Amino acid sequence: MERRNFIKLTAVTGTIIVINPFIIDGCSGQDFLKGSGLEKLFLNPGHDAGISVVWHWTGGVVTKEGITADLEGMALSGINHVMWFTFQPGNTEITADGIKPVAQLTPEWWDMVTHMLNEAKRLGITVAPHINSSWGP
Repeated sequence: MERRNFIKLTAVTGTIIVINPFIIDGCSGQDFLKGSGLEKLFLNPGHDAGISVVWHWTGGVVTKEGITADLEGMALSGINHVMWFTFQPGNTEITADGIKPVAQLTPEWWDMVTHMLNEAKRLGITVAPHINSSWGP
């Protein structure tokens, strides 16, 4: 079958399947939504429908106080999903702010990760760690 004909056939079939309940029941789209509770769900979405952000721990410059402040700020802003990236420090010298970068997979780093996960749980934030071998240690 030609690609163009396949796309047309698929689009028409999908449209018929979606519209069919409205034709059979003889109701409008609004009646269908109100009757099924979809309107209520749309107006009051669950926790899973929240706002997501990407959060970077760049170069190991991270503190427990900073983690707590970041997560509390996210929660206050309505953010409830975090895609977390971490990058190995290229330099372990103390920063201008007096923070010594934490190298990945060290006991100090795992302590920071545990703190982050505990704080996220306390605030109702889901953390999704990003794992990519080209960015890790």
